[in-house]
Amino acid sequence: MKKNRNVLIITYFWPPSGGPGVQRVLKFSKYLTDFGWQPVVLTVENGDFPNYDYSLMKEVPERLPVYKTKTIEPYNIFRFLTGRSKDSRIPTHVMGVKRKSSIGERVSFWIRANVFVPDARIGWWPFAIFKGNEIIRKKKIDLLLSSGPPHTVHLIAQNLSKRLSIPWIADFRDPWVDIAYYEDFRRSYVSRKLDQYLEKMVLRNASAIVTVSQTMINSIFKPKVVNNYYLIPNGFDPEDMHNIVFESSPKFRINYIGHLWKHHRPEVFFQSIAQLIRKNSRFEQDVMMTFVGSLHDSAEEMIKSYNLSNYITRLGYLPHREAFKYMVNSEILYLPILHDRKYHLTGKLFEYIAARTFILGIGQPEGDAAKILEETECGIMIDHSDFRLVEQMIEKRYDQWKVDSKSRAGKIDKIKMYDRRNLTKNLSEVFDIVYENKR
Repeated sequence: MKKNRNVLIITYFWPPSGGPGVQRVLKFSKYLTDFGWQPVVLTVENGDFPNYDYSLMKEVPERLPVYKTKTIEPYNIFRFLTGRSKDSRIPTHVMGVKRKSSIGERVSFWIRANVFVPDARIGWWPFAIFKGNEIIRKKKIDLLLSSGPPHTVHLIAQNLSKRLSIPWIADFRDPWVDIAYYEDFRRSYVSRKLDQYLEKMVLRNASAIVTVSQTMINSIFKPKVVNNYYLIPNGFDPEDMHNIVFESSPKFRINYIGHLWKHHRPEVFFQSIAQLIRKNSRFEQDVMMTFVGSLHDSAEEMIKSYNLSNYITRLGYLPHREAFKYMVNSEILYLPILHDRKYHLTGKLFEYIAARTFILGIGQPEGDAAKILEETECGIMIDHSDFRLVEQMIEKRYDQWKVDSKSRAGKIDKIKMYDRRNLTKNLSEVFDIVYENKR
């Protein structure tokens, strides 16, 4: 039987942080002990998170060692310069200059983009290095795993790996300099070059790289640096959906869970709904849309321009299990995918699949998300430019609902491939390979 080994997981996002970033590392930590690896977590104390979900605290394994350190956060400067309250949440997508930005906002955006490289969490670096050294010696750590963004975590792991000669795996949930909103930061030539250098250094020095998308490996990382790359997609935990059952409704429910931002290009979705409302009085009476999360200002403007406000309920961020109820109890789940990013695999895709609700994807028909929808038979991906097909698909699902309001989507055997426990087993096998190669 394989001897238990210790892995130090370095992550900024950890309960009570909410959102998809925390789910990946939390579920790895939950299941790694089943496969011969004892996780130890290094994270921040009182982090500045975009969302909080205190219900996730209950999911942290009881005997899991979790170490928290202080950090220096720059977002209080941003709040002061932009006149926001000290308790306001700062989603990543707002950190870019807008046409009507105030002087304070412009100054804060410039500081964020050009002083804090690679990201606004760099203030955690010295505290995490100090604590990481202590943990590695105390817990006899055999392997490091850093999960980003924020990519500061990789710089922390790189330092510890080099200093103490410990193998290290860098986990990328999203790209680094190729992420969709990178251009919004408007970085200077110097800061951009520094960021590119840091990315290549991490890709080169890590013992192995794990990512959530095969296209991300083939199109983004491999052309930059040759290394050992492994695909471990995001997934879902069946326990999160325990006792959540589908309940039919007199309303035709179209739901969205997550942050809807301008790069999602949601206009074709809103335009299609508005067109169906105009031409079909029964659809107008039946349709109900619920948005769980936040909407970018541009999305709010589209809702007003298409006169859809009366058909939409905004609930803001909800605890993870509550959000699942809205995934399960809907007739269509809207899934916007970045139109020019084949690799884009948002974490919500896999929880949508687990809900067995029909998924209307609007984005890249040749991308990784489209392939998963096709193989699981959970939905369809339509190009952003194909307004007519989007409208037709919504209308088709509506007509089917009028006949059978309880129909569910998906092939169960294919959906199970994305069970978090199965994915953690795959990750443990990567751990084994890296550990044995570095002995």
